[in-house]
Amino acid sequence: MNSNDAPRTAEQRTTIPSTGPGRRRRVPAALIAGLAAAACATAARGAAPASAAPASAAEAPRATATTGTCPPFDLGVLPGGTMSEAYDINLFDVSVGVSTAAFEPRYFRAARWSPGGRATDLGTLPGGNASTARSIDALGFVAGDSNAGTGDGVSATRAVVWDPLGRIHQLAVPPDTTSSTASRVGPTAIVIGRADAPAHRYALRWNAFGRLTVLPDLPGTAGSVANALNAAGVVVGASVVGAARSPGVAVRWSTTGRLQVLDAPVGATSSVATGVNDSGTAVGTASFAGEETRAVRWDSRGHVHSLGTLPGGDRSTASAVNGRGTVIGASNSTPGGPLVAVMWDSFGRIIPLATLGAGSTVVDINERGYMAGYVQPTDAVLPVAARWSPSGALTRLGVFAGGDEDGIGTAIAPDNTVAGYASDPNEDNHAVLWKPAGCGR
Repeated sequence: MNSNDAPRTAEQRTTIPSTGPGRRRRVPAALIAGLAAAACATAARGAAPASAAPASAAEAPRATATTGTCPPFDLGVLPGGTMSEAYDINLFDVSVGVSTAAFEPRYFRAARWSPGGRATDLGTLPGGNASTARSIDALGFVAGDSNAGTGDGVSATRAVVWDPLGRIHQLAVPPDTTSSTASRVGPTAIVIGRADAPAHRYALRWNAFGRLTVLPDLPGTAGSVANALNAAGVVVGASVVGAARSPGVAVRWSTTGRLQVLDAPVGATSSVATGVNDSGTAVGTASFAGEETRAVRWDSRGHVHSLGTLPGGDRSTASAVNGRGTVIGASNSTPGGPLVAVMWDSFGRIIPLATLGAGSTVVDINERGYMAGYVQPTDAVLPVAARWSPSGALTRLGVFAGGDEDGIGTAIAPDNTVAGYASDPNEDNHAVLWKPAGCGR
């Protein structure tokens, strides 16, 4: 999708500040060690009290009028709220994101929804008034961030994890940190994130008991960023350089924290790894002089393979890879032209995903090869949520009638349920699920 087709966020609809979504990739998760292990991890983290006791919400009014062949199920908002957005969904169709609530000022608060739409306010750190839930695993651990008494709802966020009981735990960070966030939680309750200091960015990993590992940097850089992890705890990302902390060199950290520089294509000026599967295959993007980019894939030894572009294109990017080796990303088909959603099969063959005539963006893929994102219809101003089959066939996901009639898919569960958000008849974003039943599995 080009910049002119970008979806309107909740921040753009109102003046309510938001900590905003993190870029995310769901990792389909198998259960680990049962709830007994989860209980041990919970106890070891040591719960900090939330500023407002997390409580299940009473049923809030929901939008019901819909258009489209696959209607959205409105997850609703926290009591007193008007807006919500879902950013991730787990094996059991429990989703997380943010919602406004009956607190003043009305900053976004981390929220969790049951498959049936029962909302829970996950609360904030003591003294805080804003939080964001970014990622959830199969056991119910949630990664995100919260402020703590800054008063403005945005600055000085702290990396946090909510346990399956909804209790908030502040995660340890380096002592010179000014702000931090936990961006992903993997299938074994391992969490990755980052911390920013005045002259450095730290890539961080916490184990299931909250123990911090500061992932090592390349010498002479301004730090590192951790973008994705697999079930074993292998993390991929990049070094960062300069005052802007731009990506420098793609890297991978082993389960013990050992740093490995991933090969770069000949002529590349920078690279970044953005996804990794349980076999250790990583994907990302390499940049070249001018505006050219190439989606790339690294094998478990760190050797690079360029995935190329659509015929005639000069730009492509890769964002995630599933266990079958299917890669999702984007490519253009004319020099300098707009990017559209694509996938590469396990043999590296590029396949354009079906569109509705204009832009498209794919953001997530599950282990079955189904994908979620959004497309721009030629007959509409705003995008609509989309689901693609493993062959690239498109299912247009429904919207609420009477509002802006737009939607964004942000994550897809193993059963092909898509989480995201859509405009309600009042033109406010509401967290939604698009369920497989009734619209093709």
